[in-house]
Amino acid sequence: MALAVTLERIGASLVPVVMVSVGLQLKVRLPGPYVVPFCHGLVVKLILAPLVALIVCKALGFGSDAARIAIFEAGMPPMVTAGALAMAAGLAPKLAAALVGWGIVISFATLTGLYWLM
Repeated sequence: MALAVTLERIGASLVPVVMVSVGLQLKVRLPGPYVVPFCHGLVVKLILAPLVALIVCKALGFGSDAARIAIFEAGMPPMVTAGALAMAAGLAPKLAAALVGWGIVISFATLTGLYWLM
């Protein structure tokens, strides 16, 4: 019982620690070589993926709450944990931080637009 409580408390600290880590690496200006991958990554994740999901669901006649949730989930910003793992592995940490940080900010607009499209 004590072990479960301890592990639960450690697990609950994951998101705040990762958010601080990503936030500390986030820069307003992205280095030149990362601009094109950054734009491609966010366009695919925040615009193309949800539009493809929306088109497929409409074409197949799916209109349930589960279909709408799946479409909305397709448009969510890049995962914080995946970004933290990429940074920890040294896989373009500045790009990963920018994708996560700016993806969250930009997704407020794209998810609002997606909501009105559904």
